[in-house]
Formats: sequence, structure tokens, C-alpha cells
Amino acid sequence: MAVVRCNQGHYYDDEKFSRCPHCGIFAGVEEKKNKNADKKGFFSAFTRTKDDSKTVAKHESNYTDNRPMEDTVTVSLESVEKAPVKKPSDDGKTIGMFSAAKGNDYVTGWLVCIDGVEKGRDFRIRHGFNWIGRDYDMDVILQCDISVSRQKHCAIVYDDRGNSFSIVPNAGNELYKNGEPIHEPEKIKTGDVIQVGMQRYEFIAFCREGREWEKE
Repeated sequence: MAVVRCNQGHYYDDEKFSRCPHCGIFAGVEEKKNKNADKKGFFSAFTRTKDDSKTVAKHESNYTDNRPMEDTVTVSLESVEKAPVKKPSDDGKTIGMFSAAKGNDYVTGWLVCIDGVEKGRDFRIRHGFNWIGRDYDMDVILQCDISVSRQKHCAIVYDDRGNSFSIVPNAGNELYKNGEPIHEPEKIKTGDVIQVGMQRYEFIAFCREGREWEKE
């Protein structure tokens, strides 16, 4: 795994994506809406005469639809019940180097809040990209700090090949390591202090020189 920067300044994992996923190249095509709906049936309008007790038909339509009928298919309930159910496929999905049973979800390090409203709380770091933000779909959720972006404020990346960690800024969000601003990916080690938003976190590596999860 390597942290790659695209022409627009986005960082991504080149093992998971052949091209930058942030540039919108994988955006789906919007479904086209039908502008005109078919109108079917017979229409007749009625109006009342001066004599309220009588209703006279103003127009009667003998409209006949001469369009060819579409072929119809009859399916029995029995055949539907016996039809095999297609199971979800892994096609198009990114599969991690480790399966869940082989360590893809194993802890590799921690962020421990040492200053701020989350003081004393720890956040686990795992293999690959660990995106930090306020939304619930982030890997590290910092919901209490409104100065943190909802989506992908920054990321901490564990590279299993090099058994090393990096901090990766994103979209111009403010990020500091040991009091210095970060504008490019930088290596981090145990004891480094990372400031994300208004809070400071100390990084602690579980995987380090002489200790890493074995690949099964």
C-alpha cells in the first residue's frame, strides 16, 4: 500500500483504487426521468342542462386503441418460489489484504486525547486508511469537536508492508504534528502529538519495530 496524491491534491490508497476516488470519477449516472406519461382509457365529459334534474352527455368517445399488444408472460407461483436467489457478489468490491479472520480488523495503534472535551478517551487505529471526521461512517469519529470536518478531515494510515504509520491531511483542513502544521503526508511514531480541530491526541503504536501481526 502506498499513499498517492492525484492532480487535484487528494490522497488515496493505490492498492484499493486505480484512480482518485475523490474526483468524482466513480459517480453514477443520474437516472433519466420520463417527461411524458402515457394516458390511457376512455374520456367522457358531462354537463348539466338548465333543468337540474337531467344530466345530458356532452361527448361520448368510442376510442379504440389499435396499437399492438405487448407480449405477456405468465409465471406460476411455484416457479417463483423455486427460483434460486442470487447471492450478493464481491465483484467491484475492494478486498483487504487481510480477511476479518486474518487480521484486517486487528488494532495497530491508538490515538489518546490528552487535551480537549474528549480528554482521556482512546481511538483505535487499524490496517490501511483510518479516516477521521465527525460523521458516523468515519473510522475515527470526533463528534464532539465541531471544528473537525464531517467527512475525511484527515487520515492515519498503517502500512503493513513497511510496518509504519503516516498522518495524511485532506482538503486543506488544519492539522498539526508536535505543534507544526502538516501539508503533506508525514511519518508518525509513538509519542507524537497530533492536533485535529481543537483537541490534541498522543499517538501510540502497537505495531512497531519487532512487533507486527503475522499474515496468515
